[in-house]
Amino acid sequence: MTLSWPSHPLTLAEWEALPESDEFRLELSEGMLVMAAKPVSRQQRASARLAAGLDDALPHELIPLVDVEVLLEAAPLTTRAPDVIVTRTRIVDLADPTVLTAYVLVDGDYELAGEHRGQVTTEVSGVPVPLDLDRLTAR
Repeated sequence: MTLSWPSHPLTLAEWEALPESDEFRLELSEGMLVMAAKPVSRQQRASARLAAGLDDALPHELIPLVDVEVLLEAAPLTTRAPDVIVTRTRIVDLADPTVLTAYVLVDGDYELAGEHRGQVTTEVSGVPVPLDLDRLTAR
């Protein structure tokens, strides 16, 4: 991968426009691009085993994921690519039409936050996330 190294703090649009890399793990620290080698097989196996162990131990509404970029701060823009993250479940019914049922954790219990169809913007940890639910199952 050839990457023109920016000498200024990146915007979210510039970050999203960067090409994906199979060789490098790219992150942003206060807008500045940070590059590291992708994990080697030993670390990949450990991450997979950690995710599997978490998946077995966690309640069903919590899901461990690998190979995910996480937006930590919008300003200054800071992202990370942790080995494993744990996220809450958003139930997606793939029947026609596709329905997203969102829940929020309130005082230790999940409460219905809404049901959505079509194009929707939902919040994940305070960050708006636009989704086109119909494209999830489109051919």
